[in-house]
Amino acid sequence: MPIFIPTPSGNTSGTSDLAVNRDMIVRRALRMIGAYTSTDLPRPEQLTDAISVLNIMLKSWSIEGFLWLRNFVNVTLVAGQTDYTLGPAGTPSIDRPCHVFNANRKSVGGNEVPLEPLTRSDYMHIPNKTSSGTPVQYYYDAQTINGVLKVWPAPSTGTTDTLVLDVDRQLDIMADNLNEFDFPPNWLDCITYNLAARLAPEYGLQLGERSALLQVAMETLSRLSSDDRDIASIHFGVRR
Repeated sequence: MPIFIPTPSGNTSGTSDLAVNRDMIVRRALRMIGAYTSTDLPRPEQLTDAISVLNIMLKSWSIEGFLWLRNFVNVTLVAGQTDYTLGPAGTPSIDRPCHVFNANRKSVGGNEVPLEPLTRSDYMHIPNKTSSGTPVQYYYDAQTINGVLKVWPAPSTGTTDTLVLDVDRQLDIMADNLNEFDFPPNWLDCITYNLAARLAPEYGLQLGERSALLQVAMETLSRLSSDDRDIASIHFGVRR
């Protein structure tokens, strides 16, 4: 059966690309809070301060575990080694993950077996953390610059398996006006409103106006965050 793909009707542009740079977002956020008029330009120090607030906000959003930030990372298991560095000092060298969502042990033949995640308390309750065997559990200690993934038990001598990790990288900051936002394009309005909400107290915006601005900012963030999720069927059954 042929697949029907609907095409836009009418005189549309035919493109979905949206070219928006960092300073356009920052200037709009400043206009929202009355920092300057649309017929003028913000002062250089206003731009500099607002860009700093923007990047601080983006760093704080790195912990959200957005789907587009998630990657699969392979780590080679080493016989007798329980701790594996995840970050710039690790192998491979990556951004420090905020989370390790899943971990599979992959054999030379390509078969993957899920490992059971542990909380910090669970890991602390393991009596002998250096015991040898086939890794079946893991605990991730995120730390600050480099995270540490701990597996239990330690791989046996001669183990050639690898770990396949489902991790999230951190959001890139906007270091230059020519940088692209590390977000899908539909997030640009959300970024603008949330930046304006963060800048509003510094510019003396009235409490009522700040509350209204914050409400819109939170609504856009909540709507996009809830849409950023895996879409899959839900199956119900009885465990035997």
